Formats: sequence, structure tokens, C-alpha cells
Amino acid sequence: MKFTRVFPLFVLLLSSIGAMAQAGIYAEGSLANLTGLTHNGAPNVGWMIGPTFGAYLQTPVQKRIQLGGDLRGQFFSRNDSNYANTGFALDTKLYTFQFGPRVAFTTPVVALKPYAEFLFGIAHENETISGSGQSVPLTGTGGSFQFLAGADYSLWPLWSWRVLEVGYGHASANVSGGGFTEKVSSSPFIISTGIVFVLPHK
Repeated sequence: MKFTRVFPLFVLLLSSIGAMAQAGIYAEGSLANLTGLTHNGAPNVGWMIGPTFGAYLQTPVQKRIQLGGDLRGQFFSRNDSNYANTGFALDTKLYTFQFGPRVAFTTPVVALKPYAEFLFGIAHENETISGSGQSVPLTGTGGSFQFLAGADYSLWPLWSWRVLEVGYGHASANVSGGGFTEKVSSSPFIISTGIVFVLPHK
């Protein structure tokens, strides 16, 4: 089933439980280790950095368990001045837009709320290869998914600190431009921290 068909159904499902659900919006600073990123078989070892923005909606199913969904975008960038010792510079921007189910827990002792999610969606990559007096832009869109887990710590009634979030997944795209075409794939390991605003509800 296509992303464009699944996404409206996902939004409709979240809207149907909205009356009894708790919603939150968040912003994170994220690091992605793209050791697995390859360009036609050449490894791109290193880290990308960028922000993560998203929102979740969840409703209690038991006293300490909540179920819901998450919708987010992640925006990573990296610049290699000598990519894979080729003498060429590679500027990479990787954007992912994902949604999926979420389960959260309330701990009995402290104001710590761990959670786990499985997200899937699209990945968009922009690249610019520079060298020998030339600059070639490449762009492409493909699929992505990730498993992640984290914990929020309640600071005030409407604000929480996202202490740590850890994710692992896969993203791939066929990028092309300037007569070039290449397959780009990665299995990023992502760590994040940030702030959460919990929307007030009745």
C-alpha cells in the first residue's frame, strides 16, 4: 500500500481517539551514524547532524500503558571534503518523514515515561558532488523505516525533557542528476535529546 494512501488512514485513526487522547509536540537535536551509507558500494563513514520535529497522540489502555501514534520529520546534513579518498567533495542532505504506532508507559516512582515506536515513510536525499572544477547536484526519493525507544522526564505539568531517544532503521533512494544515477542506502543509528510540550486536555 502506498504511503499517500496509508497516511490519511493513520491521521483518521488518530483523530477518532482524539477526544480521550493526550497529544504532545516535540523538538530534538539528533545525531545519525551513517556508517552503512553507501554510494554505489563506496562507504560513507561518519555522522550527520540535524533537528527532529514531530507530534504524538496517545490514549490510555491500562493504568500505566498508553497507545497511539507518532508523526515526525528528521533533517540531517553532512559534508565530506574528500569523500572516500576520491578527491571529490560530497555534500549530503537526508530528510525523512515517518509515522507509525507508539506505546508509552508511566513509571510508578519517578516522573519518567519510557516509550517505543515503529515508524515508516519516505526518505529524500539531496547531494552535491564537487571536484575538478565541476559541481553536480543529485536528488532522489525512496523509502525508510526505524525502530526507536526513549524516555521523557516530566519537568512541569506541560513540559517534559526528552532525556534520550535511540533509533535504528533503514533508508534508501535512487538519486540522479547531471547524467549520473546511483543507489544510496543506509542503516542509520540515531541518538537524540530534546524538549516536549504536552498539550493540555480535559
